[in-house]
Amino acid sequence: MVLTKQWFCIYRTRVGTRLNKNPLGGYDTHRMKTCITCGMPFEGAHANDVALETREGLICVYDIKDGKIKSPEDIFEGGVQFFMMQVTNNNRDLAERLIRKNMKSLGYWKKRPFIGLDGAEATDQEFRQAIAKLSSE
Repeated sequence: MVLTKQWFCIYRTRVGTRLNKNPLGGYDTHRMKTCITCGMPFEGAHANDVALETREGLICVYDIKDGKIKSPEDIFEGGVQFFMMQVTNNNRDLAERLIRKNMKSLGYWKKRPFIGLDGAEATDQEFRQAIAKLSSE
């Protein structure tokens, strides 16, 4: 039997888990590889976007410059720009709150807090809506 690709994503970068709705009922869970600094999943069009592998995990091409991990501020700004273009219709305040919530959920930043993580975060509902919008594209 061939299972269709009809699934919805309950994408949670903090645990890298995707729950796939199984057409036969229930859910199938699998761990997906994600960037430890921004949470980008290494699948689909981004399956080969791994630039660096460290003891802690994989880092994407967007968070590396000259073979080294970018500064926290540069990664934060890259996330803000991404959310502004893809999700928030150039609403910088919401984009900052989304990336702040995302980065604070990642183990990499829990060990390396920086001033950019201080401030308001997106609500759980705002974050779910943003991820749903990304998943539908």
